This record gives sequence, C-alpha cells and structure tokens, in this order.
Amino acid sequence: MLTEVIFQLLTNDPTIVSLVGTIESRSTEDPGIFPVESPEETSVPYIVYQQIWGKPVTSMDGNNRLQRAGFQFSCVGGSSYTSHVVSEAVKQLFGGLYGQFGNGGSPVSFVQMQGVWLTDERDIMEEDTHGLLSNVQVDFEFNFADLVGL
Repeated sequence: MLTEVIFQLLTNDPTIVSLVGTIESRSTEDPGIFPVESPEETSVPYIVYQQIWGKPVTSMDGNNRLQRAGFQFSCVGGSSYTSHVVSEAVKQLFGGLYGQFGNGGSPVSFVQMQGVWLTDERDIMEEDTHGLLSNVQVDFEFNFADLVGL
C-alpha cells in the first residue's frame, strides 16, 4: 500500500533522518514520522503525512490499477527555518519520484510510481504544548499502481 511505501521512503532517506532523527536519537523515542497524526508530546522536528484525496483512473475497461492520490506532508519545527529545511528535504525526496518501491513489511507489496508532483505549499503557525510551532505543509499528487497480489 502507498502509505507504507511513503513511510519506508521517509524513514530510510538519509537527509530526512539527519533532520528528524531516529527512535534511538529522539527524546520521545519515536521515529519523528507519523501517518495521520503525531503523539501529543512528540519532540520537534517531525513529519505527519496523510492522504487528502484519491481517485481511480478509469479507462474504457473500467477502473484499473493506476490511481491518483493527494498526500499532505506537515513538516513541523520549533522555528520557521527548521520546518522549511525539513519541507525542502521532503520535496527533494518525492518531487518527480518514479520507479517501483516495496513496503518493507510482511506481506511484501510493491507500488509502481508513475510520477509525483508538488501541487501546493503553505506556512502555518500553531499553538502546541511546546509553544508556537512552525508547520510547513507540502502537498503532492501521486500517480501510482498498487501491485499487491501480483
């Protein structure tokens, strides 16, 4: 599934890991990368990603394996500079991504990326238990085929 592949790509990217850390290096002992929402007391910086829309690609034969989905990545930091540096790393990782990628889990599944494009970007300041946090949100359109069961 695409969400697991995204997690694998984020947690195995050396630039992202150098910015958000690892389970071993973070004070909150989490990966710093979360699907949908982060734990309340997680340390900054961190990334939260979620699917914000999805559409099957339809041909004369009906729906096929090719799909389109929008994902939002919230890059949260204690400063605007930090959240922008993290968002740039996310943009470098996903911008123009093409190829076949595995989920790294069991059962093994693969996703064939047909292209990934940045569609939107915004800055948001939010109040949190840590105080005021900077959140740079970047949205991408993923065109992919889920190869589960092939």
